[in-house]
Amino acid sequence: MRILSLDLSKYKTVACDYEAETGRHQFATVLTTPKGLHDLIVDRDPDRVVIEICSAGCVTWCEVWGLRCRWPARMTSGGNGAR
Repeated sequence: MRILSLDLSKYKTVACDYEAETGRHQFATVLTTPKGLHDLIVDRDPDRVVIEICSAGCVTWCEVWGLRCRWPARMTSGGNGAR
């Protein structure tokens, strides 16, 4: 399985393209914009995308692209327990 992990911040996103079967991985940095994220995801063509988004706020990127998202059972924001 090919996993693209994204750590979003206000201006830039760090991505890790990880191949689970081999452990191969590669890092990249892109602008945190709909186009920057879209182009990265299209270019890497992952089986799954994992997004860490707390410092960028609760932006629903999946809705921007019309994708179905699955959220963890418990999500917190800024350590205050908000869901």
